[in-house]
Amino acid sequence: EAMKRFEGTIEQKPPPYSAKKVQGMKYYELARKGEEVPDESKEVTVYEFSPIGEPGDFGPEGRIRFRLACSSGTYIRSVANDLGTALGCGAHLDSLRRTRIGAFSVSDAASLEAFEGMSAEERLSAPHAVPLARVPFPFPRVQLASLEAWKIRRGQAVPARGVEAREGDWVTLIGPTNDMLALGQVNPIGDRGVALIKPRIVLG
Repeated sequence: EAMKRFEGTIEQKPPPYSAKKVQGMKYYELARKGEEVPDESKEVTVYEFSPIGEPGDFGPEGRIRFRLACSSGTYIRSVANDLGTALGCGAHLDSLRRTRIGAFSVSDAASLEAFEGMSAEERLSAPHAVPLARVPFPFPRVQLASLEAWKIRRGQAVPARGVEAREGDWVTLIGPTNDMLALGQVNPIGDRGVALIKPRIVLG
């Protein structure tokens, strides 16, 4: 019942020993120096927070396994600590294993031992090899024609229409066969929705 109270949109404070930055300094760097860490909270979303096994099925030393699905940026250590506070007994995170991120699941992964025993062709095959075009980079996608793709592969800038981005923003450049070619930056030209895109990281 206490876990269910944490599902939905909640306010969360990053733990002092986290990699969150303030004025270029990470929280844990400040904490290790004995300096005060900002007391700031942010909204995160918890889609599921439930125990694994039967209720009250505690392991050695009062450990309980749980499953949690959440938005990016959620601090699981803080959730565990806050649950202990809500229950009045205290709690901390003993271990954490990520089993999924977006559309990518650990069930599609290969162990290191299995990977080492694969041929080059098997290593590049689905489901554990994922084309870059399927990776959800947080940038607008720009589809290129054949000539534009040819220029991008050679590091040349190309003009594009309808790019909703400001100067310096990053975009994902997709080739005519839907393969990911590069990450580029935008330089708007005038006010008619035309921009010059310069490749910064060419991938294919």
